[in-house]
Amino acid sequence: MRDTLHTGSSVVVVSSNRTPLFRVLAALLAGMIALAANMALLSIASASGIRTAHGGLFLLFTKIIHRVAPSLSFMDGWKIFTLPVSQAVFHIVTGLVMAIFYALVLEPKLPGRPFFKGVAYGTAIWFLKCLPGLAADR
Repeated sequence: MRDTLHTGSSVVVVSSNRTPLFRVLAALLAGMIALAANMALLSIASASGIRTAHGGLFLLFTKIIHRVAPSLSFMDGWKIFTLPVSQAVFHIVTGLVMAIFYALVLEPKLPGRPFFKGVAYGTAIWFLKCLPGLAADR
């Protein structure tokens, strides 16, 4: 299905049915850009003395893993769940999975222009990530 978009004197053909591969690639690109910006801002905030979550979701994930699969507790000796590198990898993987989920599941069902839908989704995720920190401050 193709839609025609008239922009002044030119006509642009926009495809409404983008292939899943295109959606995944676009999500990965957008996700990498957002992650780079997010990680840079977190680093700047941390260096400036501003308190950030420092892996709240990561810590929650590791607690859940240890409750659900106590046999994985042997990994504690490896310090695999406390290394800053593993937190960064977790941050990147989680962000990219969320971007792909948005592109394949949510974006096709939401009304509106793609840019504004993406901004709304990113803002909603950012607020959700802030909730554990807000709850801890009380």
